[in-house]
Amino acid sequence: MESAELFNETLHVVNRLVMQGARDDALVVLRLLTDNPAFGLSRVIACVNCAIVYEQKGDGTAALGWYDRAIEMEEETDSCVGARFKAALLGNSGRKDEGMELCYEHLQRRLKPDEEAALRKTLAALEAAP
Repeated sequence: MESAELFNETLHVVNRLVMQGARDDALVVLRLLTDNPAFGLSRVIACVNCAIVYEQKGDGTAALGWYDRAIEMEEETDSCVGARFKAALLGNSGRKDEGMELCYEHLQRRLKPDEEAALRKTLAALEAAP
């Protein structure tokens, strides 16, 4: 089985665990993905999923830490998935200005067109929020 296929199959297992309420077990599996260099930049997706699970558990601090890890992994790329999700969490946590600043900061980078469009959409949602 190729690494991309293994990664995707593992995400399906994680999804089933989350749906069954076994979030701690899902986090164990996700952490294994994030720590395996063989998965390359796919590890960003695992970090974002860790953050989402922590959000579901009500642990915003841990979620922000996982988004930071994703952002660090994406630093030298043309992607900004971690920043988009972190900005949204900041906005939902009453820290709209920080979320907007993160968006502005990442818009200064060279991004793939679809990534830039998604980031601008996140920024627009933050700007429209009360």
